[in-house]
Amino acid sequence: MCPFAGACEKSCLKFAGQNVYKQSQAARIRRTLDRLADLDGFVKILSHEISGLKRRAKRENMEAAYRPNVLSDDPKVARKLAEANPDVQFYDYTKIPKPWKRVRTNYHLTYSLDNHNHTEALEAIENGINVAVAFDLGKNEPLPETWEIPGTGVVLPVINGDEHDLRFLDPVGVFVGLRFKGSKAERAKAVAAGFVFSPRTITSQAA
Repeated sequence: MCPFAGACEKSCLKFAGQNVYKQSQAARIRRTLDRLADLDGFVKILSHEISGLKRRAKRENMEAAYRPNVLSDDPKVARKLAEANPDVQFYDYTKIPKPWKRVRTNYHLTYSLDNHNHTEALEAIENGINVAVAFDLGKNEPLPETWEIPGTGVVLPVINGDEHDLRFLDPVGVFVGLRFKGSKAERAKAVAAGFVFSPRTITSQAA
Protein backbone atom coordinates (compact mmCIF):
# COMPACT_ATOMS: atom_id res chain seq x y z
CA MET A 1 0.00 0.00 0.00
CA CYS A 2 3.06 2.27 -0.32
CA PRO A 3 3.86 2.31 -4.05
CA PHE A 4 6.94 4.57 -3.65
CA ALA A 5 8.24 3.15 -0.35
CA GLY A 6 11.79 2.68 -1.61
CA ALA A 7 14.58 2.93 0.95
CA CYS A 8 12.26 3.35 3.94
CA GLU A 9 10.57 -0.02 3.45
CA LYS A 10 13.00 -1.92 5.68
CA SER A 11 12.65 0.67 8.46
CA CYS A 12 8.87 0.95 8.29
CA LEU A 13 6.90 1.38 11.52
CA LYS A 14 5.22 -1.94 10.76
CA PHE A 15 8.29 -3.41 12.48
CA ALA A 16 7.85 -1.28 15.63
CA GLY A 17 5.65 -1.25 18.72
CA GLN A 18 2.42 -3.23 18.68
CA ASN A 19 2.74 -3.64 14.92
CA VAL A 20 5.10 -6.58 15.46
CA TYR A 21 2.38 -8.70 17.08
CA LYS A 22 0.53 -11.24 14.96
CA GLN A 23 -2.92 -9.97 15.96
CA SER A 24 -2.01 -6.45 14.86
CA GLN A 25 -0.63 -7.74 11.56
CA ALA A 26 -3.79 -9.79 10.99
CA ALA A 27 -5.99 -6.75 11.67
CA ARG A 28 -4.00 -4.69 9.13
CA ILE A 29 -4.33 -7.44 6.54
CA ARG A 30 -8.11 -7.60 7.08
CA ARG A 31 -8.45 -3.86 6.68
CA THR A 32 -6.29 -3.83 3.57
CA LEU A 33 -8.43 -6.55 1.99
CA ASP A 34 -11.58 -4.61 2.88
CA ARG A 35 -10.17 -1.49 1.23
CA LEU A 36 -9.20 -3.36 -1.95
CA ALA A 37 -12.59 -5.06 -2.17
CA ASP A 38 -14.77 -1.97 -1.63
CA LEU A 39 -13.17 1.47 -1.51
CA ASP A 40 -16.41 3.41 -0.91
CA GLY A 41 -17.59 0.98 1.74
CA PHE A 42 -14.21 1.18 3.47
CA VAL A 43 -14.37 4.98 3.51
CA LYS A 44 -17.86 4.82 5.06
CA ILE A 45 -16.55 2.59 7.85
CA LEU A 46 -13.67 4.98 8.55
CA SER A 47 -16.01 7.98 8.44
CA HIS A 48 -18.20 6.29 11.04
CA GLU A 49 -15.14 5.84 13.26
CA ILE A 50 -14.14 9.47 12.65
CA SER A 51 -17.60 10.63 13.79
CA GLY A 52 -16.63 9.55 17.31
CA LEU A 53 -13.46 11.64 17.07
CA LYS A 54 -15.52 14.65 16.00
CA ARG A 55 -17.92 14.27 18.94
CA ARG A 56 -15.02 14.08 21.38
CA ALA A 57 -13.34 17.13 19.81
CA LYS A 58 -16.58 19.10 20.11
CA ARG A 59 -16.98 18.15 23.78
CA GLU A 60 -13.44 19.27 24.54
CA ASN A 61 -13.64 22.40 22.37
CA MET A 62 -10.85 21.18 20.12
CA GLU A 63 -10.28 20.65 16.40
CA ALA A 64 -10.52 17.10 15.08
CA ALA A 65 -7.48 15.89 13.12
CA TYR A 66 -6.92 12.50 11.51
CA ARG A 67 -4.00 10.85 9.70
CA PRO A 68 -5.43 8.38 7.16
CA ASN A 69 -2.07 6.85 6.18
CA VAL A 70 0.33 5.65 8.85
CA LEU A 71 1.54 2.35 7.42
CA SER A 72 0.22 3.12 3.93
CA ASP A 73 0.32 5.84 1.26
CA ASP A 74 -3.15 5.68 -0.28
CA PRO A 75 -4.29 9.00 -1.78
CA LYS A 76 -7.72 7.69 -2.81
CA VAL A 77 -8.78 6.89 0.74
CA ALA A 78 -7.39 10.22 2.01
CA ARG A 79 -9.15 12.25 -0.68
CA LYS A 80 -12.51 10.58 -0.13
CA LEU A 81 -12.28 10.95 3.64
CA ALA A 82 -11.43 14.65 3.32
CA GLU A 83 -14.38 15.18 0.98
CA ALA A 84 -16.75 13.28 3.27
CA ASN A 85 -15.57 15.08 6.41
CA PRO A 86 -14.93 18.76 5.61
CA ASP A 87 -14.96 19.62 9.33
CA VAL A 88 -11.90 17.43 10.04
CA GLN A 89 -8.25 18.32 9.36
CA PHE A 90 -6.55 15.42 7.58
CA TYR A 91 -2.78 15.10 7.11
CA ASP A 92 -0.22 12.60 5.86
CA TYR A 93 3.39 11.98 4.94
CA THR A 94 3.80 10.78 1.36
CA LYS A 95 6.43 9.64 -1.11
CA ILE A 96 4.13 9.77 -4.11
CA PRO A 97 5.42 12.52 -6.47
CA LYS A 98 3.65 15.86 -6.99
CA PRO A 99 1.93 16.00 -3.58
CA TRP A 100 0.84 19.61 -4.10
CA LYS A 101 -1.71 18.38 -6.63
CA ARG A 102 -3.42 16.28 -3.94
CA VAL A 103 -3.67 18.75 -1.07
CA ARG A 104 -7.06 20.17 -0.18
CA THR A 105 -8.27 22.84 2.22
CA ASN A 106 -8.57 20.15 4.91
CA TYR A 107 -5.85 17.78 3.69
CA HIS A 108 -2.17 18.57 4.29
CA LEU A 109 0.81 16.64 2.92
CA THR A 110 4.50 16.48 3.86
CA TYR A 111 6.88 14.82 1.41
CA SER A 112 9.34 12.19 2.72
CA LEU A 113 12.95 12.18 1.53
CA ASP A 114 15.27 9.29 0.73
CA ASN A 115 18.35 8.92 -1.47
CA HIS A 116 16.27 8.21 -4.57
CA ASN A 117 13.75 11.06 -4.73
CA HIS A 118 15.80 14.26 -4.50
CA THR A 119 14.34 15.68 -7.72
CA GLU A 120 10.78 15.06 -6.55
CA ALA A 121 11.60 16.59 -3.15
CA LEU A 122 12.93 19.76 -4.79
CA GLU A 123 9.75 20.00 -6.87
CA ALA A 124 7.70 19.63 -3.69
CA ILE A 125 9.63 22.45 -2.02
CA GLU A 126 9.14 24.67 -5.06
CA ASN A 127 5.40 24.10 -4.78
CA GLY A 128 5.06 24.87 -1.09
CA ILE A 129 5.33 21.36 0.34
CA ASN A 130 7.66 20.72 3.28
CA VAL A 131 10.03 17.76 3.19
CA ALA A 132 10.56 15.36 6.09
CA VAL A 133 14.10 14.10 6.71
CA ALA A 134 15.07 11.24 9.03
CA PHE A 135 18.45 11.99 10.60
CA ASP A 136 21.16 9.73 11.95
CA LEU A 137 20.56 10.96 15.50
CA GLY A 138 19.66 9.43 18.83
CA LYS A 139 16.75 10.49 21.02
CA ASN A 140 18.46 13.38 22.80
CA GLU A 141 20.88 14.53 20.10
CA PRO A 142 20.23 18.01 18.66
CA LEU A 143 18.90 18.48 15.17
CA PRO A 144 20.82 20.75 12.76
CA GLU A 145 19.56 24.32 12.52
CA THR A 146 19.73 24.21 8.70
CA TRP A 147 20.35 21.43 6.21
CA GLU A 148 20.85 20.77 2.51
CA ILE A 149 19.51 17.97 0.35
CA PRO A 150 22.94 16.55 -0.52
CA GLY A 151 24.49 18.09 -3.61
CA THR A 152 21.55 20.34 -4.49
CA GLY A 153 22.51 23.66 -2.89
CA VAL A 154 18.98 23.93 -1.43
CA VAL A 155 19.43 24.86 2.24
CA LEU A 156 16.41 25.31 4.51
CA PRO A 157 15.76 25.68 8.24
CA VAL A 158 15.11 22.44 10.14
CA ILE A 159 12.21 22.23 12.59
CA ASN A 160 11.79 19.56 15.25
CA GLY A 161 9.30 17.09 13.84
CA ASP A 162 9.46 14.99 17.01
CA GLU A 163 7.71 17.60 19.14
CA HIS A 164 4.35 16.66 17.62
CA ASP A 165 2.91 14.97 14.54
CA LEU A 166 0.52 17.75 13.50
CA ARG A 167 2.33 18.67 10.30
CA PHE A 168 -0.43 21.04 9.14
CA LEU A 169 0.75 23.41 11.91
CA ASP A 170 4.27 23.67 10.45
CA PRO A 171 5.52 26.83 8.71
CA VAL A 172 6.08 26.50 4.97
CA GLY A 173 9.63 26.27 3.61
CA VAL A 174 11.32 24.00 6.14
CA PHE A 175 12.71 20.52 6.53
CA VAL A 176 10.85 18.51 9.13
CA GLY A 177 13.68 16.91 11.11
CA LEU A 178 13.00 13.49 12.60
CA ARG A 179 15.33 11.41 14.74
CA PHE A 180 15.40 7.75 13.74
CA LYS A 181 13.25 5.57 15.99
CA GLY A 182 14.90 2.22 16.67
CA SER A 183 18.12 0.56 17.77
CA LYS A 184 21.58 1.64 16.65
CA ALA A 185 21.80 -1.49 14.48
CA GLU A 186 18.49 -0.67 12.78
CA ARG A 187 19.61 2.93 12.33
CA ALA A 188 22.83 1.78 10.66
CA LYS A 189 20.80 -0.31 8.22
CA ALA A 190 18.56 2.66 7.45
CA VAL A 191 21.61 4.87 6.80
CA ALA A 192 23.04 2.24 4.45
CA ALA A 193 19.69 1.96 2.65
CA GLY A 194 19.60 5.72 2.02
CA PHE A 195 16.58 6.56 4.18
CA VAL A 196 18.42 8.15 7.10
CA PHE A 197 20.77 11.09 6.51
CA SER A 198 23.76 12.59 8.28
CA PRO A 199 22.85 15.86 10.02
CA ARG A 200 26.31 17.16 9.13
CA THR A 201 25.95 17.18 5.35
CA ILE A 202 28.45 19.62 3.82
CA THR A 203 26.67 22.03 1.52
CA SER A 204 27.68 22.16 -2.10
CA GLN A 205 28.53 25.85 -1.70
CA ALA A 206 31.06 25.06 1.04
CA ALA A 207 32.47 22.18 -1.01
